[in-house]
Parts: sequence; structure tokens; C-alpha cells
Amino acid sequence: MRLFIAIVAAIVVWVAMFVGLVAGCAGVAWIFVFGDNPWPAWSGTVLMLIPAAGALLGAVAVFRSVMNWKPAR
Repeated sequence: MRLFIAIVAAIVVWVAMFVGLVAGCAGVAWIFVFGDNPWPAWSGTVLMLIPAAGALLGAVAVFRSVMNWKPAR
């Protein structure tokens, strides 16, 4: 049961972090890097890969945290 909860928690955290990080990276890229100019074709790939990697790190941390959790006695 703990494995199932850890997997579900990791998926939920991954999705939430991914959405937030994509929005944050796109905002930073728009304000500080590209602005209103046409964005290069590679920017979409970068805006997906960097947040995906960051969200994966967060999901792994949550998974390990849930798996290592010990109830208070």
C-alpha cells in the first residue's frame, strides 16, 4: 500500500511542479530573454526539458520521502 501511495504522490507532485516550472520558465524567458520578438524554434524544447528534469527531481524526492516515512509511536 505504501508503494502505491508513494507512486501516486510522486505523480501528483511531478504534474504540479511541471506546470509551475513551465509557467515560471516561460515567464522568465519572455521577460528577460526573448521578449515580444519571435522565439527561436528550440525554445519550446528547452521550456519542456528543463521543467521536466526539475519536476522529476522533486517527484523522486517525494517518492523516497514517502517510502522512508516511519509512523510515530
